[in-house]
Amino acid sequence: MSWQEFIDAIAHTEIEFPHLASACLAQAILESGRETSDLAKIHNNYHGMKWRDEMREIATPVYYETSSEPTGGADFCKFASKVDAVRGYWRFLERFPYKGWRDHSGSVAEFLAFISPIWCPSGYKDDWKAKHGGLNYHEYIMKKLYPEAVELLKDDNYSELREGNRGEKVKQIQRELNEHNVTGLKVDGIFGPKTKAAVIAVEKRLDLTPDGVVDIDVWLRIHQLQSTKEPKTLWIPFAKRMSEIPTQWTYPQGYPKGAVVHFTAGRDNPEGTVEFLDTVGFPCLVMGRNGKVYQAFPLNRGGCHSGTCHQNYSIGLEIIAAGRCNPVTVNGVRKFKAWFHSSPSEYFDESQMRYVTQNGSRREGWYQKYTFAQEESLIELLLWLKSQAPDVFSFDDVKGHDECCDEGGRPGAKNDPGGALSMTMPEFRELLKHKYVEANK
Repeated sequence: MSWQEFIDAIAHTEIEFPHLASACLAQAILESGRETSDLAKIHNNYHGMKWRDEMREIATPVYYETSSEPTGGADFCKFASKVDAVRGYWRFLERFPYKGWRDHSGSVAEFLAFISPIWCPSGYKDDWKAKHGGLNYHEYIMKKLYPEAVELLKDDNYSELREGNRGEKVKQIQRELNEHNVTGLKVDGIFGPKTKAAVIAVEKRLDLTPDGVVDIDVWLRIHQLQSTKEPKTLWIPFAKRMSEIPTQWTYPQGYPKGAVVHFTAGRDNPEGTVEFLDTVGFPCLVMGRNGKVYQAFPLNRGGCHSGTCHQNYSIGLEIIAAGRCNPVTVNGVRKFKAWFHSSPSEYFDESQMRYVTQNGSRREGWYQKYTFAQEESLIELLLWLKSQAPDVFSFDDVKGHDECCDEGGRPGAKNDPGGALSMTMPEFRELLKHKYVEANK
């Protein structure tokens, strides 16, 4: 009865991502042996969580002897109730080693693949695989235990979905379908004809009845299929994640090969820029004047943004800056007018501007400069993209929009980033290469 009480606690404890309740239970099945361990039976610790000071508000430390510890035992968390055990699991993930786990909360498989190397670190990994048929920690849970967890919970999160349904569960299946279908769905929570067609396409690939209905068999097979994929970081951990906007294709290698640097030629409104890009169908990352990055689609997906062949393999980076402006005199003082300025009070001071001469694809003129925070953030972002897929992402494929147009037979069609960046794009690529080598010595 005690094991069932724990299952009930998982089913009825309110959590941030309800669809991950089955992940919590599947991991508990493994770590507690279905409540056969003394750590679970006596101390309500179903996940084998060691004591950490961050757990002080919800647990107490208790010494527990176990053969999995080199010293024969260690301090573990003791919970007063099964509900506290469930809440404690999610509190445990708030600790620094698991930072960014919310960016991997789209599906159970993605979530477990992210926390797995931290929960079962390299010191345990080889021994673990040898004892579990060559499967990694998260692979074993998904293949062997996840279906049982879903059945035990009789999980409403995997209730049937069909054309005409709306809501968060529809958004979830749309996200997961986008991982397995070359045609990007708009993640809008509306189960329409396009979503049904995507379901049918995936059902055919999985040898399921192609009826366009998402039943528990579809959920389970998609999640198990995801568990066999090499986990990739599709959401930038330091970016603000926005509601997803449509994309047009999946990159052949699962990641962009490069990036195209733009300026928005607009006002300082990054979230509004994301919404605008949604309406015009140009999926790009957006960066505010403070250097904050905004992401509204996964990194394995792309779409139109530069009007050249570069967009087929590169991600677009829209950086908030007004671009090239016209010098004007206001009360004897030189100011700079962007196309969207409606009154002299909005004009830029010269301190915000940079004058550059013609140099390669860079056009002569006065440009609103990227801020120091933007340039630093741009470098950090591009180095991070390279680190995630070093065999795919190339600094040689980091281009300016102006370069793309020049190379594509449309010289002068665009002038971004031009003087918004403090150096030419060739110089910027060399800087990236140098910093990457230094960081990986």
